[in-house]
Amino acid sequence: MRIGILGTGTLAAALGEGWSRAQHEVVIGGRSRDDKAERLAERLGRGALAVAPREAATGRDAVLLAVAWDGVASALGLAGASDGVLERTPLIDPTNAVAHGVGALLTGPGESMTGGIAGLAPGAQVVKASPPLSR
Repeated sequence: MRIGILGTGTLAAALGEGWSRAQHEVVIGGRSRDDKAERLAERLGRGALAVAPREAATGRDAVLLAVAWDGVASALGLAGASDGVLERTPLIDPTNAVAHGVGALLTGPGESMTGGIAGLAPGAQVVKASPPLSR
């Protein structure tokens, strides 16, 4: 599979490592202009590449949105989601709209995290995924 990852943090690294090890084509698009995506791609090895966010989202079999909730709009904007780049693409959403350390919900009454993401990425097949709870 050709998998794009938007983000460079812990979740991007963990899933990227598994996908790379399984010999999937993995590309990483970071939001910032530093070299985090380069360092992660180098760490993953096995042909993983750091690319611009739009390239990470274009022509992929699936895209992982591995950013904190407050970076969702920015990451999807840089990826060209509002232009339809993710149309008919599974967009894996493991985000949680909560204030870290406090646990306060950041969505309004009647709003959903996945609905907000779907609105930012028209035509994407948004799939909600949550990491397992620690034991």
